[in-house]
Amino acid sequence: MIKLSKVYKCFDKRVVLSDVSLSVSKNEFICITGESGAGKTTLLNLIGLLDKPDSGEISINEKNYFTSKEILKREEIFFGYIFQDYLLMEDKNSPGQSQYI
Repeated sequence: MIKLSKVYKCFDKRVVLSDVSLSVSKNEFICITGESGAGKTTLLNLIGLLDKPDSGEISINEKNYFTSKEILKREEIFFGYIFQDYLLMEDKNSPGQSQYI
């Protein structure tokens, strides 16, 4: 299960996500839609653990990734991520890049 509770994210002074709460159960499918710049990619980056929220909680299988004493490893999450555009992440080495394939 993926659960977001009161998630907030901004870039500089622009609020991109404000008070977002969402719950997705195992085997449930959802569709995220919105206009360009609405925060869809930011939301997916947070769920995919590629970015950290400014406030709020993101839990995966009842573990809060950002505050848990027991650090959740990305390979324990069991979901994939397909990038819209091909890119290399500057903060990751080659083995680090391959975790996201």
